Amino acid sequence: MRRVMIGTPSHSGTISVYYANSLMETIRMTSIYGIEIMPIFLPGDALIQRARNDLFKIAHDSGVDDLIWIDSDEAWKAEDFIRLLSFEVDIVGGTARKKKEEEEYVVRILPDQKNIDLSPSGLFEVEGIGCGFTRLSRKALNEIWDSAEELKDGSRSVFEVKVIDGQIYSEDILFCLKARKLGLKIYMAYKITCDHIGQKIYSGNFEQYLLRLHT
Repeated sequence: MRRVMIGTPSHSGTISVYYANSLMETIRMTSIYGIEIMPIFLPGDALIQRARNDLFKIAHDSGVDDLIWIDSDEAWKAEDFIRLLSFEVDIVGGTARKKKEEEEYVVRILPDQKNIDLSPSGLFEVEGIGCGFTRLSRKALNEIWDSAEELKDGSRSVFEVKVIDGQIYSEDILFCLKARKLGLKIYMAYKITCDHIGQKIYSGNFEQYLLRLHT
């Protein structure tokens, strides 16, 4: 049986009802495929990088086959969760529209890449993505854990926020850059777009967004 941990930081200690509905449907569907889901919620920590480090340690130490990050304010389709597990790569994510009226997504295209080839595989390589709906394989978990600085509490500094050349790098983008330095490739599953829950539901279509901007 494939064991998959869902890691969800939640500073407020809450999740949206849309997240809960997605999780229940995902557990129902994955049971058909013989996949065991282990949802782990980490409430109360205002430092997102520390919360992610603690969840990363749980995933590493528990020996799960995959870790899927899902933010507490996102909703997804169960079939997209299955799709994320089907890709034979080590780090892959979908995306969600930012909570703003202008359609925008967290993704860093590879340097000097002018056009994006939307291959039938459903993937394209990127420099960085947000971790709101992102899967790490066991191989990625082990290699990143082994390379990270050990902290006094037993966790490791996998995620951190830094200022580099006068620019603030968020914990998820910096994580991707560190992973790429280890030789791990980052892929965007461009057909997967989650809903982002705020004052309203921010929905989008990342594939169509790419077609408008990069082809």
